Amino acid sequence: MFCPNVFVGVADTIALKQKAMLVYRSESRPYPHPRSPEAIENMARFRGSAVGVIYAEAFFLVRDVET
Repeated sequence: MFCPNVFVGVADTIALKQKAMLVYRSESRPYPHPRSPEAIENMARFRGSAVGVIYAEAFFLVRDVET
């Protein structure tokens, strides 16, 4: 099970991500496919609601390396 512990707001880039995914025609399918533009937005909204922003990407941080 995916248990994210890092969230990054993506409100400024969600439209670009949706547009970029359309380039991969063999990977994108109509909704409710997870790589459809609608599903991408829905997941970003879901992740965002977990941390109080409109859209977010979720990650699982394994190791934090300071530079």
